[in-house]
Amino acid sequence: MDKHLVEILYTGYRISFLLEELEEKGIQIDFNKLDTSNWDVVVDIVGFPKDNSAEIFMDHYKNEENTNEDPFEGNSELFCRDWLFNDYYDRIDSLKKEQDIYFKNDLLKTKVRHNELEVKKVLLEHLDWLKKEYLKYNNED
Repeated sequence: MDKHLVEILYTGYRISFLLEELEEKGIQIDFNKLDTSNWDVVVDIVGFPKDNSAEIFMDHYKNEENTNEDPFEGNSELFCRDWLFNDYYDRIDSLKKEQDIYFKNDLLKTKVRHNELEVKKVLLEHLDWLKKEYLKYNNED
């Protein structure tokens, strides 16, 4: 199962990498109603609850009388995935990019790429960490 989850994460990573390249070239894509977050799918499969922090925040501020109260304080139904994603981001951000330099039509060109084996190794480490965190989270209940 881990192999398949790493492949899902790797596909999401490649999509994100491509979108970053397009954005660097000035191409903006509107992702209205298009979810490209394979990471969330994997976190769902591991067993974590959905992140409901935005809904709780918005519901709290619909009632203007609550503006001085902390919408998250004492809320037992709150679950925020930020701490899980931070680990993913830190691991991915630490990867070194490799660059190919080549000639095409008498022009010197470059292409940025990542080492697939290294990326998958880091993704597997993150997956292992997620599973350990899930066990800790479940034992707190």
